[in-house]
Amino acid sequence: MKRDLIYEIGVEEIPAGYLPPAVRQLREEFKKLLAENEISAESVEVEATPRRLVLMARAIPVRQEDRSVEALGPPWKAAFDESGAPTKAAVGFAKGKGLEPAALRKIETERGPYAGATVLMKGRETIELLAEALPAITLRLAFPKTMRWGPSRARFARPIRWLLALFGDEIIPFEIEGVSTGRLTNGHRILARGPFVVEAAQDYESALARGQIVLRAADRASLIETQLEEAAARARGVLVRDPELVEEVSYLVETPSVIESTFDEEFLELPAPVIVTAMRDHQRYFALRDASGRLLPRFLCVANSAPESAAQVREGNQRVLRARLDDARFYWKEDLKTTLEEKVPRLASIVWLEGFGTVLDKSRRTGTLAAELAARIAPEARATADRAALLAKADLVTEMIKDGKQFAALQGVMGREYARRNGEKDEVAQAILEQYLPRFAGDELPQSDAGSVLAIADRLDTLAGVWAAGLKPTGSKDPFALRRGALGVLRILLDREWDLSTRDWIERATALYGDLIVDRNAVAAEASAFVEDRLAGIFIEEGIEPDVVAAVLASSGANPLDARARVRALSLARSARRAEFEALAAGFKRAKNILKKDSASGEPSADLLVEPKEKDLYAALGEVGREVENAARARRYEDALAQLAKLRAPIDAFFDSVMVLVEDEAVRKNRLRLLGRIVDRIQAIADLSRLSVPE
Repeated sequence: MKRDLIYEIGVEEIPAGYLPPAVRQLREEFKKLLAENEISAESVEVEATPRRLVLMARAIPVRQEDRSVEALGPPWKAAFDESGAPTKAAVGFAKGKGLEPAALRKIETERGPYAGATVLMKGRETIELLAEALPAITLRLAFPKTMRWGPSRARFARPIRWLLALFGDEIIPFEIEGVSTGRLTNGHRILARGPFVVEAAQDYESALARGQIVLRAADRASLIETQLEEAAARARGVLVRDPELVEEVSYLVETPSVIESTFDEEFLELPAPVIVTAMRDHQRYFALRDASGRLLPRFLCVANSAPESAAQVREGNQRVLRARLDDARFYWKEDLKTTLEEKVPRLASIVWLEGFGTVLDKSRRTGTLAAELAARIAPEARATADRAALLAKADLVTEMIKDGKQFAALQGVMGREYARRNGEKDEVAQAILEQYLPRFAGDELPQSDAGSVLAIADRLDTLAGVWAAGLKPTGSKDPFALRRGALGVLRILLDREWDLSTRDWIERATALYGDLIVDRNAVAAEASAFVEDRLAGIFIEEGIEPDVVAAVLASSGANPLDARARVRALSLARSARRAEFEALAAGFKRAKNILKKDSASGEPSADLLVEPKEKDLYAALGEVGREVENAARARRYEDALAQLAKLRAPIDAFFDSVMVLVEDEAVRKNRLRLLGRIVDRIQAIADLSRLSVPE
């Protein structure tokens, strides 16, 4: 017999950003519970609104199946004496399992033999398990911030106000902070408050419908998108689509309704990003544009109220937005009283990193590095990069941005806008913005050489300084976003196909700190390895096999463009000649393992070659080596790998017929030198020992 489960945690309004992670946690925790107790479910679904987290599971057996489990007791030596008679330890263990000592048997484990037995565990009633597990799962849910509201120390995102827990038509009995489970749910605060009785799990969604609740976030998002498009059409505008905002707003309402509002046209003198930010980031409003792309003095908001309240909601939203835009207009006018260049000296008043100078110091280092990068890879962008680097951080001291104001997220964007108003060249203004690109995974990349150079230089300077300060990422903590910064550098280099060594330029960035960094070599080495580690993820996302990526990066990862050429060539070569490369990789790994234990420096001598097969290998290495070197120098890695594949047969023949570690010291060392040259030649392209090879 099977039943459906409904578990609803009713709460005061939870912040929208807390809900998607909570949904994932609750789903994973419940599936883990089912797996650990060997209980099946036809489906498990978790949904959330601002006032409820809901777990729905279909077709769960009412009782666990009886299970046979292997139970381990005491070590065998402690369970039976020398004559084979059971000790007190064995008797006690057997009695605890409802068995006679004679039923115990020896079970081999990693720790040695133990006494044990196969025990039949009676299945429990599922409702009993749920009554124990659901409150524990609930209080294990993690939120960015939690609160206490009851007599005990239980914490949750917001106070729990009701608990609906039904297994079929039966209440699952438990309580959390004095709130007992029952069969009542509540509806929309305004449209249909409730409460509503839920007689059985299958009646839950119909009860919510009576309560004017749209349970599923995807359904709410779809309704919001439809209503936004309809409202935009009525306003004769074009919606500025924002899927992320739609998702966020879907967790702010239980039944969405879109309301059109307006703001004074005089605010359109502000840059569009300022207006959109005031709407989006602070009030969760949606902007509208006309057919030419210009902002309209209208916006749309998603309300959680009754339609008859639309006028009141509209008036409140317009009042709040006007206050935001008034602030923005004041900041804008104040900032235009001086140019960005005039603001630059004020950067000396902002500490960038304790012990590592001010933002002005950082700006100057970044400018030097950007100039050197431009001279190396984009000489025609040098003048633009120089000018943009000078002004790049000046918007940090503007009224719009400084002190973490409400428009601080527009750093770079405002730099571009002020630069344009100051009469700077458009390419300079654009580079000021592009220094921050990409801002997140999947974000756009800089489109200009000057912006790309500045973005790389700024990130490398940050990486060097933060690493030297001992603030490198640990676990999930990365307060200076070094992982994102490293990925940004790599993505830009690959996108623009710039032939640079990140290791060389990190060393240069570190050197520009002078005496502020004591052990520059160690900092540069660690920071370089950190950047190269990020490269693996990029290649794997591009579809390259992880072991191929590992093989290449173990040999060379400092130059992203070169590394990409290698991984693509090795992936193609292995796909085309898999058996050949697996055999070559096996021989390479064998040679490398021998050299770990015993090696000899220097070049092998033809005069010390004795066996025909070692002579053949020496000759093949000489012929192939020259071809590989020429191909690698020209970065024709597919050709280089095709040449290396020719070593497969002579390497196999060598290992089949030649003893490496012979007593004759001169012969032994010569053979080790020969293997060393083979390993060096192959590893110069890729460390083939990292390839997965069938045993």
